[in-house]
Amino acid sequence: MLPLVLSFLGGAIFTPFGEEVLFRGVVANGLNRYGPFAGVVLSSIIFGLAHGLSVILPIAIMVGVLSASLFRATGSVWPSVVLHCVYNGANSGASAIGFAPMQ
Repeated sequence: MLPLVLSFLGGAIFTPFGEEVLFRGVVANGLNRYGPFAGVVLSSIIFGLAHGLSVILPIAIMVGVLSASLFRATGSVWPSVVLHCVYNGANSGASAIGFAPMQ
């Protein structure tokens, strides 16, 4: 049970927080000065590529687009953190009960 809890905390709480601070708080924020395309789309592509060249790439890019759009609309990284935590948490929960989500 402890490994499951630690895995959930790492994958659904700590990792999304760190990734959102980096990719939205630093990368998207830096690219926003060049307009919405750079801030949202380019930062999302960078986010997707950071997750590797695999079947997850388009999904990671789309989660990046949603997160970057939230960040741009609200001016806060927190809505993006919540979205990312919910997404990763849902995938972790589905994995724990035997589904094989894309993560």
